[in-house]
Amino acid sequence: MRRLLQLFVVVSLLAGCAAPEPDDLTQQERQMPERFNEFHQRLKQEGFSGVAEIRWRKEKHLSEAYGEADPATKRPNTLDTRFPIGEATQMFTAVAVVLLARKGELKLSDPVCSRLPVCVPGWQPITVEQLLLHTSGLPDYTEQALSTIGPSHLDLVRHVQSLPLVRAPGSWQPGNSGYAVLGALIEHVTGERYGQHLKRVLFDPLGMAATAADWDTVDPAQRAVGSPASTPARYADRAIVSTGPDLVRWGEFLVSGDTDVTDITGFDLLGKKNVSKMTTDATGNGQGYGLRTTGESVFTTIWQTGAVAGFSVYFGVSSSDQAIVAVLGNRPSPDTADLGRTIMTTITK
Repeated sequence: MRRLLQLFVVVSLLAGCAAPEPDDLTQQERQMPERFNEFHQRLKQEGFSGVAEIRWRKEKHLSEAYGEADPATKRPNTLDTRFPIGEATQMFTAVAVVLLARKGELKLSDPVCSRLPVCVPGWQPITVEQLLLHTSGLPDYTEQALSTIGPSHLDLVRHVQSLPLVRAPGSWQPGNSGYAVLGALIEHVTGERYGQHLKRVLFDPLGMAATAADWDTVDPAQRAVGSPASTPARYADRAIVSTGPDLVRWGEFLVSGDTDVTDITGFDLLGKKNVSKMTTDATGNGQGYGLRTTGESVFTTIWQTGAVAGFSVYFGVSSSDQAIVAVLGNRPSPDTADLGRTIMTTITK
């Protein structure tokens, strides 16, 4: 009798810990499985080529590869296929710079000229943080003939310094030059190449083994082929290559600061201290620190898109819903950014 009583207690406790009955779920929670299946079917029906990853409430709800990584050989995309992520590179560059400030190796208020080996008088008022916030006034180097710029970050700095400012420092003008210059700053302050530094302080600690800052070092058998095909970017504004699962790991870090590495534990790029500095344009979008925000969700949802060399990417995280969306594509249609935004908007309503 005693053993039967003990068994009854154990079974009762297990029943108390069981998953909630459908009646206990919110309407959103009941609809989510159908929504995730709709996303999956839409990606297939629209001929999407790439990888899609969705996490919601810390659970994996979609992790799929679609289409061909290389149409010429019919090699399919897989979850391990690597894609250039374009301007989404800037969020990694921003975190690397802020970590240098945390360690006391620079201040965000420092004149950028004090952190570069070369400078011109017109750059004297520009600070490190203005580069992060797109308020430096620098011309966008991507509007120039890229073949005239040397391969190193310092080559690019010299090229941009030869051009006049397009705005007075302090005025917002989004572009790529500021983050490319931050690559030169990282190299000068640390004595390491940009890609080596990010690998040591971010990618390795966070277990992002498939993420790198040099397309040429990636095995061609692991790379997607873009359409149209062209040479990927090489500077700290657009150089990084990654996978869907690696971007999810990055999203987990941004949402929770979850890592055992002392230098970056609790890093709060989502917090109001940094996000509130972003400049908001007429559409309600904020931009800065390598990320973007949208309207009323400025303190809970951040995102970034990228497009380079025939590839496109959407990456977004929501701290309030514990949601992470990463969509990486290697074809121009359907529009990867629109797909990603639709998914994120739907699961964070």
